[in-house]
Amino acid sequence: MRKFFLYWFPVYSYMALIFYLSSLSRPPEQFSLFEWDKLNHCLEYAILGLLLIRALNEHYGKVGFLQLQIIAFIIAAVYGASDEFHQSFIFGRSASFLDWITDMIGAAIGAFFILKRKKASWQK
Repeated sequence: MRKFFLYWFPVYSYMALIFYLSSLSRPPEQFSLFEWDKLNHCLEYAILGLLLIRALNEHYGKVGFLQLQIIAFIIAAVYGASDEFHQSFIFGRSASFLDWITDMIGAAIGAFFILKRKKASWQK
């Protein structure tokens, strides 16, 4: 039970936070030269990727790095797609294919970062 709270509880809590934030309606976005929304999506899912790979590595540590990265990526991608679908039902929000792509990029960055660090620490 301790491992659940240490590794998986943060994953589920963070996913619940994403769901909650996606449930909030907001006014229409204003025009800007830089898409802060895309940066937020990337960062949000990079954190999810980090949390997922951390939990998966603890649970399935004997599986290779690439396999863990792919599993974390798939989980985050499916969650991102379901989140975009969920947003299509929220007043003032809409589903966006570009947001989903940005979510997946962030998840891949997060999963790759922790795997590279883990691999480097094992080689010392």
